[in-house]
Amino acid sequence: MPINKNVHEQMRNWELQQKQKSQKELREKYEYMNDKYQQMKNSYSGLRNVHKDDNEDAIFDKSSDLADDNSYMRYELNNTFKNKDDKKNK
Repeated sequence: MPINKNVHEQMRNWELQQKQKSQKELREKYEYMNDKYQQMKNSYSGLRNVHKDDNEDAIFDKSSDLADDNSYMRYELNNTFKNKDDKKNK
């Protein structure tokens, strides 16, 4: 059975289309992950180090999206760091 030259051309085109499609998907995944990374980085940079003094102020930065959006997160951030300080002092 002779193989038509057109079949080879169609196969090659199909392979190129698949390659382009996978590259596009990878690029979209990269952009999505990069956006997520930037959001996390911005939220993290909004957090400050633990207070060295005995201030009762919140330890999170007021501009932090993470703390502003979630009152439970504010509670966790404050109590987690206070507990760690208590353990270090003992």
